[in-house]
Amino acid sequence: MLTNDHLYRLEPVRSNTVDSEFRIHENHLLTEELKWLEHASSGTKENREDPIFLKGMYKMQWHHYCTVNNEKHGEFRYLAVHVGNQQTICSERGEAKC
Repeated sequence: MLTNDHLYRLEPVRSNTVDSEFRIHENHLLTEELKWLEHASSGTKENREDPIFLKGMYKMQWHHYCTVNNEKHGEFRYLAVHVGNQQTICSERGEAKC
């Protein structure tokens, strides 16, 4: 993902937002089950009610791409998440079996 919107990579001020498990801010760890919080409206969840299950753990790490100017949205950063095979992920976690 490439963006010049810094809000994607900053940790949110509020922790109880309906999408908090899906956040991709710097150093956030995505793992296991991702779902909407209970107070999410039916409109928010429409056609995406079921949780998403991840195998492994994925740490969000943003990287500098370029700066076009020194204004608020002048810096572009990207997020690239490597998704390896299950064996690789288990080895990185130090588990014999996964």
